[in-house]
Amino acid sequence: MSDLSKQAYEVMELVKAIRPLLSGRAPEVQGAVLADLLAMWLAGHVNANDPEDSDRIRELALQMHVIGVRALIKLNYQMTVEPQLAACAACGAKHEIGRIRCLACGKPLVFPHGRPN
Repeated sequence: MSDLSKQAYEVMELVKAIRPLLSGRAPEVQGAVLADLLAMWLAGHVNANDPEDSDRIRELALQMHVIGVRALIKLNYQMTVEPQLAACAACGAKHEIGRIRCLACGKPLVFPHGRPN
């Protein structure tokens, strides 16, 4: 296994361990937790001899991080959100979990993997 594969496996295992801690919490709480963790990570990017260089390093790390996050959004949507969307059998409109009837036509919704709890 390559170093990159080992790192990817480690990332997946950590995400699997962290996900239950955030699951079911308000989006504002999830976002605040992730922001705090990101700030801790960025704070560790330091040039002790040059505070201005530390700011530059942190800005570059944040920009690179945002590029990585943006690259993962579509994949994560397809893997975690899309399979749970309810589709209206009559008009095809998709709706979030929790709806029973289509907002567009009022007909019952069909869930691709059975009705979620």
